[in-house]
Amino acid sequence: MLNWYVTFGQNHPYRDAYMVVEASSYSNARDAAFEALGSNWCWLYDEPPIEEYAPKGQVGDVIKGL
Repeated sequence: MLNWYVTFGQNHPYRDAYMVVEASSYSNARDAAFEALGSNWCWLYDEPPIEEYAPKGQVGDVIKGL
């Protein structure tokens, strides 16, 4: 399994933070993010966000995907 990183828009309560999705592929991570969060997130990355852009760090539990 790989770690993927979900970020949020500037009007979201979790702006400046990210969530981790554990999944075997980008597609599976994207599906897991939609299942857990609906469409209320912004981007999905394969590397952790730079601290400057996510100073609040990780929030929430790891989202498990396929």
